[in-house]
Amino acid sequence: MKGLLSALVLLGIFGFVADPSARAQDKIRYYDRAKKMEVTADRVTVQEETPAQITYKVGSRTEKVSAADVVEVTYKVPPALGPDYRKPGNKEEKARQAAVDGKEDERKKLTEETIKEYEELLPKLKEAKSLQRDAEYKMVRFMAWAAEDDPAQVKPAIAAGQKFLKDNSDAWQITSVAKTLAQLQATSGDLAEAQKTYAWLADQPVAPEIKQECDLLVVKALIDNNKHSDAEAKLKELKKALPADDPQAQRVEVYLAGCEAARGNTQDAEKQLEGIIQKASDPEVKALAYNTLGDCNRKKNTPEALENALWNYLWVDVLYHQDKQEHAHALYYLSKLFDQVKKDPTRAEECRKRLVEDKQFAGLEYQRRAMKDEK
Repeated sequence: MKGLLSALVLLGIFGFVADPSARAQDKIRYYDRAKKMEVTADRVTVQEETPAQITYKVGSRTEKVSAADVVEVTYKVPPALGPDYRKPGNKEEKARQAAVDGKEDERKKLTEETIKEYEELLPKLKEAKSLQRDAEYKMVRFMAWAAEDDPAQVKPAIAAGQKFLKDNSDAWQITSVAKTLAQLQATSGDLAEAQKTYAWLADQPVAPEIKQECDLLVVKALIDNNKHSDAEAKLKELKKALPADDPQAQRVEVYLAGCEAARGNTQDAEKQLEGIIQKASDPEVKALAYNTLGDCNRKKNTPEALENALWNYLWVDVLYHQDKQEHAHALYYLSKLFDQVKKDPTRAEECRKRLVEDKQFAGLEYQRRAMKDEK
């Protein structure tokens, strides 16, 4: 966003080539489903980025990683752009550290400054497309964070998300941006627009698991806005279309149990969730079920139920943390319950810091909640 470097200057003086195949030494952090852990592909060359996957070279090998599993890409930055490119990133780290330290006024100030610096940086990156859209992606996430502090920032954040999707529909980041945009739309009360955003995402050439997730994201938006009857009707439609042994069908069952709990039938909901946990083999389904069971326990708000909630969230943190959204959900409530139930503020703060500091949770709803909460 500050100043403009021409392609001639970039090519002629600094030796930067916009062709992605010529870019050297990128780094990709992603979740490896086979190893069931986060890994880093270091010293690689990104060759192609699409909404479905990133293709990269490491040595003489060509590898691919699903965009759904990518946590972060660190691109090689031309020397001429280095100082300006690093500036908002450094400010971003300071903002996150202020959130970790519970310095809310400082964090809000740094958040505003980070957004401004990303805005100033973007025009300088016009000849480096991957860098430009990654900077814009990070800016959208920070604008969403700012919108949680100031309702007046919701519309600008929504506009920034819509612009990103319009200008970068071929980017690997569209899933994250579309989810952030839909959450902003739903939070502002515009559920119809949130549903349109999820429908748009499902129509893009994204990974199959993202397409499947979109219907359930619509359901989650309805539940989060206390539209449980509408959510239940949508879930029953989805259930008819899915084979009983499909993990997606089990997710539908979990959400149906959550709707049951919202009507006050927590005992029936808990039985359903315990049954799903027993029969599910997919760790991500187990995570969703344990978290939903924990949420049911919290609603009962008795000492025994809160103790059970803590243990349910702990199952997700220790064993079923493959889905970063569900892991963030569990960590958020562990950061409350260790203090409330176990009188262990040290463990509570440890969970909060993990949630706030780990970049895999960047931009997720529960990380933003943890950052916003008073220490």
